[in-house]
Amino acid sequence: MPLTSALSRPRGLAVPGTVDCPGRQNCQENHSVRFPRRLMHYLLGLIDEKRFNVMRKLLYFIAIVFIFCQCETSKDPISSEIKPNYIFQNRLKEYQYIKNQFFLVDFYYQSIFESSFDPLTMRWLIQDLGKRIIQLDVWINDLPTGTSSVFGWAVFDPTLVHPDSINYLQSIPGQNVSGFYRRLQHEEYDYDEFRGYFWLKSPIAEDGIIAIAYKNSSEEKFGMLFQDIPSQNPIVLLKLIKATNMRPDYPSWPLLMQNVYDMGIDQLYGEKFDVTVIYTRTGKEILVQPLGDQRTFNYLMGLDRLNESAKHIVGGDGITDRFNSLIFDIYNGYILFPSLRPFDPSFCTQFKFDNSLAVEIYNTKSETEILNQHKFDIEITIQDTVSHNKNQP
Repeated sequence: MPLTSALSRPRGLAVPGTVDCPGRQNCQENHSVRFPRRLMHYLLGLIDEKRFNVMRKLLYFIAIVFIFCQCETSKDPISSEIKPNYIFQNRLKEYQYIKNQFFLVDFYYQSIFESSFDPLTMRWLIQDLGKRIIQLDVWINDLPTGTSSVFGWAVFDPTLVHPDSINYLQSIPGQNVSGFYRRLQHEEYDYDEFRGYFWLKSPIAEDGIIAIAYKNSSEEKFGMLFQDIPSQNPIVLLKLIKATNMRPDYPSWPLLMQNVYDMGIDQLYGEKFDVTVIYTRTGKEILVQPLGDQRTFNYLMGLDRLNESAKHIVGGDGITDRFNSLIFDIYNGYILFPSLRPFDPSFCTQFKFDNSLAVEIYNTKSETEILNQHKFDIEITIQDTVSHNKNQP
């Protein structure tokens, strides 16, 4: 409503912000200022009607100015056209990889995981189309009273067990485990059909058991697919991936992925971020390998091999290859190093650095040994406006 209209109200004693508030389209508050007639007489000591009307109009004007100032100062800065960048920083130790959530399906996929990367393009080259996974059933241990639980065996190599001999199996810790299992729904996990690994949407407990059955495009089956379980006296034979309280001496230990890190923020949607591997053992922050091949750890470990045009740059361009979805899962906020043991690389890997700098953390569960081995940090810096901090609601 125009200012003149507001001042000319004959008897109205309210100035609602929803009408009189200038710039109302940006204001989210409901302003209301009231001047009861008797109260004004009492405060001002006015008896004359003419003088009263003059003072009332003046107070209306003051009230509107007050509302206007209040609206301007209460605007949410986030709703402005120019949004300030949000800076998020996180720092991880090399031993703080995600545990009990990412797993390899079989040793075949473990053997090709690193070697299938083209070191110049950082693309993953398919080795055998017949090994593409076309069905993967994931099972976890369950209570006998579970409505969808099935009794069965999870064994290290189900191809060595004939279905008719299941009842004659014997329990072996970390190798043959009997019990009741529940098949996960598809929304509870996902998998990479070519690289042969899968991940749970949330980690399983340390004492949990994970077993699988899968089929590849060559129609080879490993374990019993859910549609093949007999309806009468059902019993399922599965491939054991994670036993209760896994130990390095268990045969399936190498199938636990130890190269995935949580950035602490998800839904990046192409925003700018940098990931930097830093050697900190000497007390200084060192980005370039001081021995042998003196290039950045980011380059040696496969995080910075390409420029913005996806062309190989010797030594890297100093910018994280954040567009490489094989390494950076920008939706879920994960870093998946192209080496399965990035900080203790094998001699044959193409993502290695000087062996004297290696961190021996992948074959032990001793917290003391792991802490004593600490040599590297992973620094994550993200500058954006839409990402979601996982540590905040």
